[in-house]
Amino acid sequence: AGAGKGGGESVLPNFSEDEVAYQQRAFNDVIGCAIARNIIKTIFKGRKGEADVGPGALGIHCGQYKGVFEEQCSRVVPLITAGLDGKKSASRAQADAAVHKGGACKRDYAKEAKKKGKRRKA
Repeated sequence: AGAGKGGGESVLPNFSEDEVAYQQRAFNDVIGCAIARNIIKTIFKGRKGEADVGPGALGIHCGQYKGVFEEQCSRVVPLITAGLDGKKSASRAQADAAVHKGGACKRDYAKEAKKKGKRRKA
């Protein structure tokens, strides 16, 4: 029934260490990005104009996450702060931009993976 696989062998593909590291980074970045965007969304929920986006105001939201997610949250807060260039308050648009500018949200992973395989200019 199986396609040439002997019994007891793992059906999981064998990824190289580089590939595993890349997958881990991509996973961490996707999770980190989602958390960063969620924090911004929470801070600006139901308010217009500027909001407090200092490290303390951002970091306080990490308590809602547990374990590895809290760790990711702690990792993205300084990135958002860096993207804000030290501003203590910002508009929603500035905060959204800071998430990308600071590096909490990277670019499109599907595109990156394709590029990695082909090595040609898009």
